[in-house]
Amino acid sequence: MTANQPGKSRELSRTDERVHVYRAQWSFERLAPLIREGDRVLSLGAGDCRLDQRLARDHHCDVVSLDVDDYNETDLPLLLYDGLHIPFPDDSFDVVLLIFALHHADDPAAVLREARRVCRRHVIAFEDVVITLADKWVFRGFHRFLKRSQGFPLPQREWPPERWSALAREIGFTEQAQKDIGRTFGYLASRHIAFVWEKTELPGRPR
Repeated sequence: MTANQPGKSRELSRTDERVHVYRAQWSFERLAPLIREGDRVLSLGAGDCRLDQRLARDHHCDVVSLDVDDYNETDLPLLLYDGLHIPFPDDSFDVVLLIFALHHADDPAAVLREARRVCRRHVIAFEDVVITLADKWVFRGFHRFLKRSQGFPLPQREWPPERWSALAREIGFTEQAQKDIGRTFGYLASRHIAFVWEKTELPGRPR
């Protein structure tokens, strides 16, 4: 595990800056009701860390930002890791966030197992999902645009909501909530679903 220096500068156009600020605000408004003020939160796949900054500043959360690459645009420290082994003990966090991150994972099951290990209460995931044929084409076009404009990697999965729910159950979660949260940029963006997965005990499997 390594840590970047807080305040790492990134060269952004004015348009990118506005988009990133808007995206963090959009996500914060939908995420804040799902998290208790003062929670210790692991942001897994933290991206530009702007959402983490909002949670720390406006929701008084103790946020740790973790990712495999450095896209940090804030003064928050970002921890870099290998994408497989979260460098914290069991039950270190009240909540683990996976905000538009799981569909990029080579092995989403492995990511969820590690998220389950380090969380005490919930994993909250925002995911781009595919329900209709139109969703599939928008999903692909939207992520190709993000790759060209932002350098983001293309997704590894384009799944319907029920497949994400089934994976969470296999890992050892009970789905507490599933909610359509709209589209970040209207119909130009993928359909977004919020999942709240509660950590539960599995027979014969350690908590």
